[in-house]
Amino acid sequence: MNLNQYTRFMGYPPLSEQIAIHYSPILKHEIQPMTDSIVVPGLKAAFSIYCNTVLTKGATVVTLEPYNPEFINFLKREGFEVKIIPRNEILESKDIDETLSKSELLVLSNAGSDLASPLTPAELQYLANKVKEHDHLRVFSDESLHSFCEIDSYTSFSSLPGMSSRVATVFSGDAEFGAEGINIAWIIAKKEEIYLIGGYQIWTYFSANSVAMVRNIYLMLVVCFK
Repeated sequence: MNLNQYTRFMGYPPLSEQIAIHYSPILKHEIQPMTDSIVVPGLKAAFSIYCNTVLTKGATVVTLEPYNPEFINFLKREGFEVKIIPRNEILESKDIDETLSKSELLVLSNAGSDLASPLTPAELQYLANKVKEHDHLRVFSDESLHSFCEIDSYTSFSSLPGMSSRVATVFSGDAEFGAEGINIAWIIAKKEEIYLIGGYQIWTYFSANSVAMVRNIYLMLVVCFK
């Protein structure tokens, strides 16, 4: 009998299973609950853990404006090179190919905390096409406010053809339920990255995997979305 109050490093199994059930239709691909998601201590931690795990130190990161200022502060503090593209220039930028060719990560706020409206289908498809042109490029998509969007105006970037293996999507329990202070989030990505993220989190962050900490989130997902 396991009397330890903590569970597997990627998340409390019932919560991971509910995440897979709820988000598979949104991301339009089947999420494997035990391998394709990880529970982390909040949105900021999700971003910092991901960047420090996946990126080369000092790598160039491209982000769209408007952006989450806390993400930018982290990148600059940790010595990453930051390139910013205003959203209204996405479809017209002449330098985007050159910028992306020198970058390891594209950061999107698609229904994220600092974007008034999600990216349009034209913007999403244009960016997806660009990502396909650059095999080295990864995408981190903040979609923490997706549940506040009109259903017909929001499309997850990961749901576009060919993007599920290229995109790490983050959702926030705080934003999902309007419950500031819960400070818990989950990243959905390919399993190879999830294992790397988990290994980094174990040694650098307080784990968000206490059963007592996540059981209320699990209940919220079950009750609100069943």
